[in-house]
Amino acid sequence: MEGIGLEHEAMSRGAAAVAEASELIKGHMQQLNAEVEAMMAGWSSAASRSFTTLHESWIAQQGKLHNALQGMHEALVHTHATYTHQEEEQASQFSNITAQL
Repeated sequence: MEGIGLEHEAMSRGAAAVAEASELIKGHMQQLNAEVEAMMAGWSSAASRSFTTLHESWIAQQGKLHNALQGMHEALVHTHATYTHQEEEQASQFSNITAQL
């Protein structure tokens, strides 16, 4: 029978992986945005204005993705800290009970 457990290292690795992915995606998006801006510098037409509107929407979605990943990272870090604190408290309480026996 499998028990309930918590792998503290796994939570830390998960939080680090989310933060790393967020920064990697952010870097790729910044590079892509720079390339689009360079392309747009020499393009002036009705199509370019439509593309600009589309690109602005894309940038807004990038921001939402980045914020979501940041939120996931913060939640993992907070949850890890909470679980660690709770486990330490429980260990202390069990030690106190054992000492009283």
